[in-house]
Amino acid sequence: MNCKLKQVVIVPLLTIAIAMFFVPRAIIAAEGIEPFICDATISADNEYITVTFSEGVWGDSEKVDPVTADDFNLVFKQNGGTVTDVVLLDLKTTGDAALAGGETSIRFYFELIGGPAKGTETVNITAKADSIYNVHGFAMSAEQTTGDIKLYDKTPPVFAEGYPKAGQHHAPGSKRLSLEVKPYGESVKTYYIIVENDADSPTAHQIMNGKDSNGKEALASGNYDVKQIGIHIRNSIKLTADNTEYDAYVIIVDVAGNATNPVKVDLRTPISILTKDYPKVGQVQAIGSQKVEIINKANDDTTAYYVAVPDGDPAPTREQIVAGKDSASNPALAFGSDNLIASKEKSILTCALGADFTPFDIYIVLYHKGILDDIYSDVVKLDVITPPAPVYPPILQKVAVNNNGDVEITFDKEMADPVGNQGSFLVQGENGLIRNVNQVKLKSGDARTIELILDTKIKGNEAFYLSYTPGSITSADGGVLAEFSLQAIENNLPYPVMATANPSKGQVGVTYSYLFKAAGGIGSTMFYLEDGFLPPGLQLVSHTGLLCGNPTKPGTYTFTIRVVDENNAMDRHVYTMIIDEEPEELKPLEFALGFPQIGPVQEPGSKQVSLLIRAAEDATAYYIVVDNDDPTPTKEQIKAGSDAINGEPLAKGELMLVADKTITLTTDPLEADLTPYDVYIVLNNSTRWSEIIKVDVATPLAALPLVLLPQTFNRCEEGYLIAQIDFTEFTSGGDAPYSYSIISGSLPDGLILSGDGILSGKPMKTGTYRFTIMVEDFNGAASTQEYCMNIMPEKKITSFMFEELKPKVVGVIDQDKKTIILTVPFGTDITNLVPTIVYEGGIISPGIKATDFTNTVIYTITADDESYVTYTVTVNTEPAIPVNAINITTVKDETSVKEGYTLLMSVIIEPINATDNTVTWSIENQTGNATISQTGLLTARKAGKVIVKAAANDGSGVEGTKEITITSVGGSTKKRKGQDHLISKESQLLKDDDAVFEIPEDLSLPSMEDIREHWAKDNISNLVKMGVFSGYPDNTFKPDRHITRAEFTVVLVSVFDSAIDTDITFEDVANHWAKEYISKAAAQGIITGYNEKCFGPDDPITREQMAVMIARAANINSYDSLPKFQDSDHISSWAKEAISALTARQIMVGYLDETFKPGNHATRAEVATILYRMLEKGHI
Repeated sequence: MNCKLKQVVIVPLLTIAIAMFFVPRAIIAAEGIEPFICDATISADNEYITVTFSEGVWGDSEKVDPVTADDFNLVFKQNGGTVTDVVLLDLKTTGDAALAGGETSIRFYFELIGGPAKGTETVNITAKADSIYNVHGFAMSAEQTTGDIKLYDKTPPVFAEGYPKAGQHHAPGSKRLSLEVKPYGESVKTYYIIVENDADSPTAHQIMNGKDSNGKEALASGNYDVKQIGIHIRNSIKLTADNTEYDAYVIIVDVAGNATNPVKVDLRTPISILTKDYPKVGQVQAIGSQKVEIINKANDDTTAYYVAVPDGDPAPTREQIVAGKDSASNPALAFGSDNLIASKEKSILTCALGADFTPFDIYIVLYHKGILDDIYSDVVKLDVITPPAPVYPPILQKVAVNNNGDVEITFDKEMADPVGNQGSFLVQGENGLIRNVNQVKLKSGDARTIELILDTKIKGNEAFYLSYTPGSITSADGGVLAEFSLQAIENNLPYPVMATANPSKGQVGVTYSYLFKAAGGIGSTMFYLEDGFLPPGLQLVSHTGLLCGNPTKPGTYTFTIRVVDENNAMDRHVYTMIIDEEPEELKPLEFALGFPQIGPVQEPGSKQVSLLIRAAEDATAYYIVVDNDDPTPTKEQIKAGSDAINGEPLAKGELMLVADKTITLTTDPLEADLTPYDVYIVLNNSTRWSEIIKVDVATPLAALPLVLLPQTFNRCEEGYLIAQIDFTEFTSGGDAPYSYSIISGSLPDGLILSGDGILSGKPMKTGTYRFTIMVEDFNGAASTQEYCMNIMPEKKITSFMFEELKPKVVGVIDQDKKTIILTVPFGTDITNLVPTIVYEGGIISPGIKATDFTNTVIYTITADDESYVTYTVTVNTEPAIPVNAINITTVKDETSVKEGYTLLMSVIIEPINATDNTVTWSIENQTGNATISQTGLLTARKAGKVIVKAAANDGSGVEGTKEITITSVGGSTKKRKGQDHLISKESQLLKDDDAVFEIPEDLSLPSMEDIREHWAKDNISNLVKMGVFSGYPDNTFKPDRHITRAEFTVVLVSVFDSAIDTDITFEDVANHWAKEYISKAAAQGIITGYNEKCFGPDDPITREQMAVMIARAANINSYDSLPKFQDSDHISSWAKEAISALTARQIMVGYLDETFKPGNHATRAEVATILYRMLEKGHI
């Protein structure tokens, strides 16, 4: 065969691998070729052998009958085994159905005579001559055979005599058990479980899985490899209880997987590290020590740890106790430790716990580090109470007079009943006066206070002292009251205090009055002359303290006045008073000419009158108002504020006048409107009087009725502060001041009405609001008025955007300035943009239509009342961001490529936010030759150097370059031993050591009619064009056919060209056609199997299994997080890292419904797509 075309393919070993499973089995039988046996495997239970043929087979050349057992010979060899013969029973499909003809895989069921099988016996199935035919009628050669197939060893192992048995005992408190296991005559694997005493026996399968007879997790379990000398298991069996019986169930399993029946071993855990009845509370410690004693005893040398916590606190863990912490990991109230010697009692004395006679909880644990691990006892709680506190004598805190005039003594703690101790107390005044104590008792409701009931009560302003001679008075807790003497008694009772100012001067013959005053005291007071003499002609009025009369003798007089309140508390003061000689005749005071006169008329309804008053010299004006024509009072009566009969006038008052200055006197309201009254007024300056002047006056008219007027409000808009509305402006009549309130309806949300009639705020909700306001005047008159207020929507634009732009551009609105600013991407045509506008409060113009925004555009919102608001819209264009650097790179930063290979180039644009980040690719051929596509795929044509160029398309003139070296392939095409596989009947692809594939020019590939409309058509076609793989001889590709785990393993091992030779295998692939590849994949860590014995080579591979194998083979690192698929919860935990890595690199992707379908079986089309993506991304 002459090869005229040599195509270089970039995937090592890929063609051979794909050929192995993208065509039926390892070799496609072309027309004119006889069928043959490809593979044979025996089931693990020695029940059947599955034989795989190169193609479908029949029992006759006309394809009418299926093959039968009579068409084959079965040869059995005992080889020293225990099976004596094998009888062929029946032939069935791999689905255990009857044969119909044309099957490629057939199960041969047989019966074993004798046994169980030892594993040395073999079975060989051969074809009988002219008995088995393919679809073309060609007979299978009688030389076709499965070869000798070994039966699986089914003889169980045996325990050595006396085994298994309990092992050595562990230390007290360790809760550990030991087992000794020894097989007879061979190395095995032992499995064990520990269960409760007398639990039902589990099965061997349950023991191997760590389960009890109910299928639940055993208390402990494990497995070990055991040689013929046996094993002592003591490191892993730790339980939860001391000195407790348990059952161990043990089996041993030989290398063939045969197991003994479970054997029961009776075991018991060591005794507790705690000695029975320990720890315990020791003796009560000294009073006031706040300590407790703990008595400990242990069964082994160990250390006792304790913590003390408040009574009722949660229990700490044993680790917290050892660390001296409470259950919240805070330092305990007290903590400590002490070493114990086995079987010896020891006392631990705690430190002071901080309180006397108080319950606490002590938590104790024994702990020491054992040979294998830490050994703890159970945590023990002791309820303890600290010793009582020492008794101290009561301390005197306060001695005071109570409101009854008795003495109260307050101590720092509660007192015992002091009855009968009145003789122990002495109450003594400053002057030596004694108050007898009639009774001593506890104060009701206050046991810390003792009351001394006196025969004569202490009054305010009296000073006394208290002394105590020791008697039988004690505190409630037994403390004895100590002696004390002359303890001042606090006296806070009220008492009257005399004013200290001396009385004013008097004159002989001039009427005199002066009022002595006293502050404080209880109730009314009485004034007495206690010492000295009053001036002749004057007398003291006791019940008022008024000193009055006409002095008859001049001189200076000194006397003492005593004041007494209703509680007999008193005060006294010494006064000095001067009486002058009788004065010469004085000129009377006078009003200024024309005064007094009627003043301004007051407000209607005020019932007030006014006078204008002016005096010729400084004086005090006194006045009264009486009914018209009432008798004229005296000067003294006017000054005293009484009428002619010493009754209360209608109004009265006094004013201080300055010489020649006019004062306006306005009376209090009188009794009636428009009524005549008499005003009597007189001047006085303590020595002289004016004549009494009578002025006839009349009150003003009655007030107008109170009325609240209607009002129409200006336009109010939602969200805007209204100008304050003052309802006093709509109020007439009545007597001010006014008060306002809402009596029905409601104000607009956001508005409030103050009590003085001011409506203010910001309405927050549109609508028509009706409300009634009531006004009340000073006299209680009222008026109401209903008002209506319309709150209109605010005229505003709430949103302005260009949704047609991608991404959409949203305007920034300044509601205060009524401006809208938008910034559109560079290159946007702003002469014909259609905005999306959200507005309210009226009609907008120019409306929502295509608009030229080259200049600012004014939008106006007009309300129904023709009020309007305008917004200014400005559209800016983002400046173009030019490219300033281009860095050319590759997936693995390669700088060379082999002749005939491709290399995918990419660029890093700086800055990353450049407006136009596209480039134009070109090649500058130097000593080499290459071409490059505008996707950056470089194809190496000739060895040498080339310069790859990437020029920015934004007009910046920036260009990146990278030198690539093309190396020569050289050498001749060499066949790889054992890897020549027929692709079609016309051609053969051969791979040499330099990863070069030879493809003849006259290669004719199938048309593959079944991919014309398939979603993976392009990926499949590209790989076919590259010569990577082909379809089936019947011009199909079968894109939706499932791939088995063995077939996909062959692909990965071939693609990544493993040269590792290894004996690692699984029991179910021992005779499988792909055994070599599966063994290599296991050695490389690409596969692990379902378990150490089973791989499942003929199971269809799932998408998640495929992802894990690809990630391992290609060494693709993981990503931080798994993409969010709708079925992410269905992805197995062991597959999430691989799926994360592959989906992040777009090697595998999800489905259109946003699922990954991890359990779906992978198809030929999916495998082709994934391989093509890996080729593109340089991962193979």
